[in-house]
Amino acid sequence: MAATIASNAARMAIQNCLSSSDSSCLDAAIARSQYDYIYLSKVLRVNNCQPLDLPGSFPFFLEEMRGKEYFESVYETDGVIIYKNR
Repeated sequence: MAATIASNAARMAIQNCLSSSDSSCLDAAIARSQYDYIYLSKVLRVNNCQPLDLPGSFPFFLEEMRGKEYFESVYETDGVIIYKNR
C-alpha cells in the first residue's frame, strides 16, 4: 500500500528536488520508509494545467533516478515515469 505524504513542507521539498540534478534531495525531504512509489510527471504544469518550462537540471534528475539501485522503474510513457522504492 502506498504511503500518503501528510506534510505540505515534505511535498514542497520533494517538488524542489525536480530542479536539482541530485536525487539525494529526496532522502533529505522524506525517509524512503515513508513511501512505496514516486510518480514523476515529465510535463510540469501550473494550476490552470498550462505546461511550465522544465528546469534545465530536470533531465539530469531523471537520469540520476534511473541509476539508483534502490529505485526500480515500473512504468514509463512520454509523459510520466513511476519508480518503486525497493
